[in-house]
Amino acid sequence: MRKLILILPLCFPAALLAQHKVPSRHYEWKTLRTDRFFIHYPEGYLNVARIAADISEKTADRLQGVLRHNLSRRVPVFLYPSFQDFQATNILPYAIDEGTGGFTDFFERRVVLPVNGDLEALRHVLAHEIVHAYQFDMLGGNYGAYPLWLMEGMAEYLSNGTQGMDSVVRDLMVYSRMPDLFDLQFAGGGYMNYPGGQSIMHFIAIRWGPERIGMLLREMAALRHLDKAFRSTFGMNFFEFGVEYRLHLERTYAKAKAYDEASLRYQKVSFRYLDRNGFHYKPALSPDGRTVAFLTYRSIFPAIVIRRLPGPGISEDEQSEKRLLLRFLKSADYEEWQPFTTRLSFHPDGTRLLFGTRNRGSQALAVVDISDGSLERLYTPPVDVISDPVYSPDGSRIAFVGSIRGRTELFVMDVDSGSIRSLTDDLCRESTPSFTPDGLFVDYASCGNGDAIEPDMDLFRVDLQSGNIRRLLAMPGRQEMPSHGTDGSVLFISDHQGVRNLYRLRGTATRDGKTGSENVEALTASNIDLLQIDVSSQRGESVVFSRREEGAIEIYRMAAPAVDAAFYRRYGGADPEEKRLPAVSTAGLVSTELDSPPLPVSPFATPYSIVDYNRPYQPWLKMTGYPFIFVTGASDGEGNSAVAFLGYAAFQDLKGDHELEAFLSYQEKPVYMNGELRYHYRRYRVEAGAGVYSYSGVFAIFNPMDFSLNNIIYNPFYRLSTLQTTGMIGWLEARLHSFGSVQLSVETGRDEFTYRSVYPEEDQRQDVYKNRQSVRLRYLYDSTVYSLYGPLDGQAFMIMTEAPLRTSGRERELYQHLLEYRLYHLFENDSIFAFRALAVAATGADAKDYPYRIGGYYTVRGYDFQEFEGRYAGVVNLEYRFTFIEQLVFGVPTRWSPGLIRSSIFMDAGAAFDDPDTFQGWQNGRTRDLRASVGVGLHWANFLWFLMPGALMKIEWASPYDGRRTLPFSQWQGRFSVGVQF
Repeated sequence: MRKLILILPLCFPAALLAQHKVPSRHYEWKTLRTDRFFIHYPEGYLNVARIAADISEKTADRLQGVLRHNLSRRVPVFLYPSFQDFQATNILPYAIDEGTGGFTDFFERRVVLPVNGDLEALRHVLAHEIVHAYQFDMLGGNYGAYPLWLMEGMAEYLSNGTQGMDSVVRDLMVYSRMPDLFDLQFAGGGYMNYPGGQSIMHFIAIRWGPERIGMLLREMAALRHLDKAFRSTFGMNFFEFGVEYRLHLERTYAKAKAYDEASLRYQKVSFRYLDRNGFHYKPALSPDGRTVAFLTYRSIFPAIVIRRLPGPGISEDEQSEKRLLLRFLKSADYEEWQPFTTRLSFHPDGTRLLFGTRNRGSQALAVVDISDGSLERLYTPPVDVISDPVYSPDGSRIAFVGSIRGRTELFVMDVDSGSIRSLTDDLCRESTPSFTPDGLFVDYASCGNGDAIEPDMDLFRVDLQSGNIRRLLAMPGRQEMPSHGTDGSVLFISDHQGVRNLYRLRGTATRDGKTGSENVEALTASNIDLLQIDVSSQRGESVVFSRREEGAIEIYRMAAPAVDAAFYRRYGGADPEEKRLPAVSTAGLVSTELDSPPLPVSPFATPYSIVDYNRPYQPWLKMTGYPFIFVTGASDGEGNSAVAFLGYAAFQDLKGDHELEAFLSYQEKPVYMNGELRYHYRRYRVEAGAGVYSYSGVFAIFNPMDFSLNNIIYNPFYRLSTLQTTGMIGWLEARLHSFGSVQLSVETGRDEFTYRSVYPEEDQRQDVYKNRQSVRLRYLYDSTVYSLYGPLDGQAFMIMTEAPLRTSGRERELYQHLLEYRLYHLFENDSIFAFRALAVAATGADAKDYPYRIGGYYTVRGYDFQEFEGRYAGVVNLEYRFTFIEQLVFGVPTRWSPGLIRSSIFMDAGAAFDDPDTFQGWQNGRTRDLRASVGVGLHWANFLWFLMPGALMKIEWASPYDGRRTLPFSQWQGRFSVGVQF
């Protein structure tokens, strides 16, 4: 899997959003076939598919030379037009986070990625994932046994050389924070497996040659032993190799570590140790230069915060205070935070902030009031991707970069009417536009060498009236993020000296198209890459920029003497009237840019051919993953035996739009045969499905009050002699946005329940033999963020109603209604407050045969499992969850760990009853029909987390509470359970 560059994956929380998949629009898919690849693409994207085919085949030629391996079958490649559509792919069962640029699945070798209109990123990510396809083809299985630094480092290096690596490694080496090989191998490493592994691959390539990278993978696959593979490949053991690699790093970055950076003119705006956050990104300056807005994290949610900058009359407390403007990913207004493409831009009046997001399933430009964070205006231009929006000096227009059908262009939009027009028309990717101070021109970065796949980025200027475009500056490397100084000069970021720094291009207001570096001067001489900048020139030049620092991203500010004379008086004399930032010398700046040795091309490579194209995609079903099969048996001394079987398999087309699930179980003595077959059809924003089922025994037990395995572990249905339920179901679900959906389902079937008395004094329950037909309508809103340990933060609301369809008058007459609300709040110490309120009701002539049951696990703990039943029921839970043991390791029978162990303190209350008129919750200050309890618990991830993610193994102790007292602790009820955490 390819995580995009920079440092975001370090900062992303280890959680999964409970989002619905909402593609931007419906596409008909086509297929282009080459010698080694199937390129699947939406209709209208043939040109992008041809480019992807060329990249894929050329990458395969290089990999054949390095890895000495031929693919055993064609690799399917799926190109999605935008990240939104990529996130909504049905190939994975969950929505993809915004730090993932592409993935390759183990079983089918499917390479999946978005286009986004950026052909340079397409080349990088596509080649990265094709490396994974080769790895999986070579290894054949057991992929988790291979180090992540090897798998991801190899994919990064063989797809992108050293690009993106040096910026990360140099920062960590300068600050002596770079993990070595042993850290990556034995301590995880997280995101550093990408640039760290890339650095290791570069070391191998320059010392032994790139072919040795492929040899290492082959040896590890053959020997299945890390140390033996290193001895065979390099003639040294793993430890010796790690020492040599560390010495290589120290030699490479020795001069960079010794460089003395003159950074006294930088004022720190963020500080990770005080902010308890190492991610501060995309800073934007207010027009008066007194306020900065930037992206960061609040708890687990990305957010926009605003901070005051140093100045006369601003106290230190005011400077350190961060005001939260809004959180992303918590509502349908802000379904994406787009860290790689968005840009924050203040309105010229300083009261509003502009940025890109996704709103209720549509790409959008949002304008919010900075006083209260309210959404003031929303624009939804007809493009696949929006990036880098910026206001004009008078606030009447917005310039942004948009992608349509795989091509990226520069657009300008009228604020009042929302109409847009294109300013460019080429294959190159435009980025970071900025209006000139007079509002007549837009400066931007684009490929100066005309190569959209491997561009050199230069600065250009477009005339808004005539549409004429001229180049402002051409230099080696990448020039980006043009902004404007006080005298018509352009401030921009460039890496032409090996490190991304801030420079000034002088005199652009009167220039006649002359290009070159003779009028360029440096404004910073940072030894660490600057990432983004924003400039305010209202009172004099003031710049905020983000840069790497010890593996984090921090924000700094520089201001001209006229803006902050007190600062210059303290740290160095300067003319207090000077409105320009002074130039600095970069004579001692040390470049550590690394050249990669060329990858050998297979001597057997031949020009590839496109076999066919624009063929309709064929959704043939095939088994996905491995089937789950479990067989067990038992026998006794008298020769009696019994066998039980459980099996599950799923079949999908390659795109995942069609899925067929099959479940079958068989049990001897008594004989039970159970089965279910379900079909899912997922296209655009609607899912349709149908299924048939037949269940008996414990498999037929279903209780909407308890979603767990406890019905099987502690079967309360001892009064049931026989139980059989069969039927068919069909449903249609419309996804309104990322957090909301409406589902309509119709079901028909038959229930047969036979009861027996346990005690003579018990009333004999009426046996049930009922045909049933019903229609169900459900609305769900869920913004909850989940992890393997259950919900973390957010809220959920569900309302459901079910009514019978009595065509003959003899079918079951049962009306069911459900209302549920949940709230979760994650505190800074990782503890969680959880609240749930649930109410259900069953009415109709047959409601008595289908009671709701509460008590015990998941509902009201401290009572027997499903002890209380009735046609009406309600439950309220309050729970505080916190970490009890971070890690517990056992040595017997082998070394193993249950992982993180959490604890909880809870209070439950609930009731189940038949007659609301006679229900009395309290009497004489004590609970009567209302049941309440308090307790404590321990829970940890179950050992089958990969089959049942979110289901926990729990031990809980609880006692009934009557409003005055509980039982003595020695009498509290302790129970083990497996189930989903509410």
